[in-house]
Amino acid sequence: MTALQLLSNPARWGKNRMAVDADGKGVRLDDSKAVKFCLLGGVKKSYPDGSWQAIQKVSDAIAKLFPNRLYARTGNCDINLHRFNDTPATTHADVLKVLTLANV
Repeated sequence: MTALQLLSNPARWGKNRMAVDADGKGVRLDDSKAVKFCLLGGVKKSYPDGSWQAIQKVSDAIAKLFPNRLYARTGNCDINLHRFNDTPATTHADVLKVLTLANV
């Protein structure tokens, strides 16, 4: 399952935690109780062995679509995904646009 497929339903996307269970409690990405994921969590869940490549594609897509919300080109793309996802301005539709462009 791609990250786009995983996060296509707004009920499966969230902010401020990589993964949460049905009660909103933070859980590990590989926990069978995980039902909602942030952008980074969704990418890592979908591409456990090649997540760094997918994360780079998503970071590049954020830079192209939302350059004002790309906070740092530090070489640590995880930070960019966290900050983009968790900023109040980011919507579920924004996340889907990014994942579509990144093709992940």
